[in-house]
Amino acid sequence: MGKHDEKFFVLLLYSLTDMKKKAVLFFLLTLSHFLVAQQSVPQTVSNAAYDSLKAAGALSHNQLYLIDGAQNAVPLNAVIQPPIIPATVPTNCNCLQTLDATWSVVPFATYSGPDYRNDDGASPLINLPFNFCFYGVNQTQVYINNNGNISFGSPYYNITTNAFPSAGVPTIAPFFADADTRNPASGLVYYKVTPTAMLVRWEGIGYYSLHVDKVNDMQLIITDGTDPLLPPGSNVSFCYGDMQWTTGDASGGVGGFAGNPAVVGANMGDGVNYIQLGTFDAAGNTYNGPFGPASQVSWLDNKQFFLDVCAAGGGGNLPPIMNSAEVCDTFTICVGDTMNIDAQFLSPENNQVTTASAVATGTGLTVTNSTPGNPAAFTAIFVGMASNVGVNTVTVTGTDNGSPAESTSGNVIIKVIASPTASFTSANVCPGNPVPFNSTSTPAGAPIDYLHWDFGMPLLTNDTANVNPTSYVYNNPGVYQVTLTVVDTMGCKDTAQVNVQVYYLPQVSFSATPTTGCAPLCDTLTDASTVQGSTITAWSWSFGDGGTDNTQNPTHCYNNDGNYSVVLTVTSADGCSYTDSIHNYISVVPGPSAAFTFGPQPASVSNPLIYFTDQSAPVPQEWYWDFGTGATSTSQNPAYAYPDTGTFHVMLVVSGPNGSCPDTVYGDVVISPEMYIWIPNAFSPNGDTRNDFFHPVFNDPSYVQSYHFMVFDRWGNLLFETDDPVKGWDGYYHDMKCEIDTYVYRVYVVGPDLVPQHFIGDVTLIR
Repeated sequence: MGKHDEKFFVLLLYSLTDMKKKAVLFFLLTLSHFLVAQQSVPQTVSNAAYDSLKAAGALSHNQLYLIDGAQNAVPLNAVIQPPIIPATVPTNCNCLQTLDATWSVVPFATYSGPDYRNDDGASPLINLPFNFCFYGVNQTQVYINNNGNISFGSPYYNITTNAFPSAGVPTIAPFFADADTRNPASGLVYYKVTPTAMLVRWEGIGYYSLHVDKVNDMQLIITDGTDPLLPPGSNVSFCYGDMQWTTGDASGGVGGFAGNPAVVGANMGDGVNYIQLGTFDAAGNTYNGPFGPASQVSWLDNKQFFLDVCAAGGGGNLPPIMNSAEVCDTFTICVGDTMNIDAQFLSPENNQVTTASAVATGTGLTVTNSTPGNPAAFTAIFVGMASNVGVNTVTVTGTDNGSPAESTSGNVIIKVIASPTASFTSANVCPGNPVPFNSTSTPAGAPIDYLHWDFGMPLLTNDTANVNPTSYVYNNPGVYQVTLTVVDTMGCKDTAQVNVQVYYLPQVSFSATPTTGCAPLCDTLTDASTVQGSTITAWSWSFGDGGTDNTQNPTHCYNNDGNYSVVLTVTSADGCSYTDSIHNYISVVPGPSAAFTFGPQPASVSNPLIYFTDQSAPVPQEWYWDFGTGATSTSQNPAYAYPDTGTFHVMLVVSGPNGSCPDTVYGDVVISPEMYIWIPNAFSPNGDTRNDFFHPVFNDPSYVQSYHFMVFDRWGNLLFETDDPVKGWDGYYHDMKCEIDTYVYRVYVVGPDLVPQHFIGDVTLIR
């Protein structure tokens, strides 16, 4: 364009109204970018040279670079007529569409297929089969750019991002940042076109230079404004999967972050018409609003935004942008189910405040949070109830405080289905018996398709059954909460709970008196059985000899010798029975044979307690002892302390019950006198007849049963010994008088208790 042409257009602008000026400016900008794109000749460079230029900041933003070695590359000046995929009515408005055979890899100009891996690439011009309204201008052609955006009038190679509005190419950017798909591990850019929409998916793409340690996943949809892919009143949507990076190395980024922030929004390039959702330069989940400091990229994860970029702003107020996963979908829930509704509204203009609200056509909606701001936050809960069975519409609206105020609304369609009614029958039983269960549930909105029993045994893994009718065996008493869950073909469910009583089994206990004796042995049997929570109402005895009885406390006589086991079965008032027995409980014996032992023997008068042990067999029922002093006992194993020395004739009489089958045996108990010993510690053999001999002195020498006495000098020489308890040492050794000194003695003696005693000591000889 020459200087004269520029002067003409300047004069023309002065003569136009403001709105017309803006239209002409947009035309000029578009035309200039188009001319640049048409006149640009691709510059062929190697991969290494390209990376060097980019790292040095020496790339031209208006220059297309052809990487050396690209084969069969799409020409820059090509115009693509894409295959038109038939439009489908979505079952929901989940933004991220499934990549299938209807999608194609974007054919980036001057790069080789089939993957068209590139850095800063742009597609040739793509024809659209519909009018896309972009700020008052109907667009029918578009460029898809590798760096997370589409553009009109010119491809967009720029890696330098600026916050919107910015002068330049008209752009719609779900995430404008320096993407790089040259690494084979990076994902690719896909697109498809329908009669009324174009979808572009940047799926798992890396960032410059060749990095794939972090990848981004996002999608753009543009429509003619009527396509049901988007809610009414919107013609653009941004949606996101997992977003992991923001910045390439050539944009000041380190490890995918910092540097030049990525930009999300739409920009006409005229400084007036734009929408900015935010800028992003860091990891994390913090969002600082459309025009605040740069936000953190993970905030975008799994979000979707609906935009209307049709009406020209002209400096006026634009309606808020809605972000809601539920808006435009139809949901089916059951009575009793709860559904969360979440929405955010972003104001395109800076410093605006938006307020969110919602209304429902019926009952069940509760707003749990509505916080005005930019963005405005909104959450609500919708509960399926009997009062709102059928189709309910919840309209969520965000209204800004611009002048005039603008609003954006979206509908959530909720179909509430009546749930089935669960019920069942059961019975109370005894442990070990199967409990029958039978579902009597009734359907409501749809036929019952599935049922599940939980028999209330949480520690077991086999306590469920999915059949009807069914049964379950409880081995332990108690109360078990049984739950039946029924689910119909629409997924609606209901539960019913019934407490099943498993009764306690009786605890059998009984005794018999006597249990041993001579024939005929007549026993009285006493029942002591109990049952928790109930009473015993029936008894069945078996006595082991063929006899039986059904009374609680019977009497039974045994006429023959032998051992008999007694069996008792009791039944509670609840009908639970239990049996127990005592093996060989009753013993009928021919009669006891008397025998006993006693000790200690011999015993002395100082320790005269004698213990008597019954050795009679079989074991008697009665005992009679006569200890030979007139004293008696009826204990089985008595003890008796004799009052004096002597020999005592002991008698034991044993018998069966009531004195039957008596037998007598005798034994003699000896109580010996006690022997005492005194040993002097000095003697004086001087012939004065006093203390002339040294020897132990006994209280009665006749008590001595065995005796040996020895005297030694200090060198161990034996000077004297004797076995006579009354003979002593006279102080001589072989007729030689021993010197005054201390001598050692040893005494060995056995008394009447036959217990050996040993004494060692010393004695002093005095003259």
